[in-house]
Amino acid sequence: RKIVTLNLKTDNIYSCVHNHIDKTNAAGASLQRQGKFREAIEYHNMVLSISKRTGTTHGNAEAFGSIADCYCELGDLEAAQKF
Repeated sequence: RKIVTLNLKTDNIYSCVHNHIDKTNAAGASLQRQGKFREAIEYHNMVLSISKRTGTTHGNAEAFGSIADCYCELGDLEAAQKF
């Protein structure tokens, strides 16, 4: 029973982390739609930071792509190609 309980707690933690990542990516996407590209980059970078600290890759593909899109919109193709 302790192992099952531990797994449920771990699943809840990852569920919370994934939920937070999804909301942070959504906030970044909203900023992008408003043309606030530098602010959007900050939010998408938060996703990458959360992912790195928690050991998950959830949301990374969206964050990387969005950061590249933002840099393209800002005319910084050199920065965009790093993502």
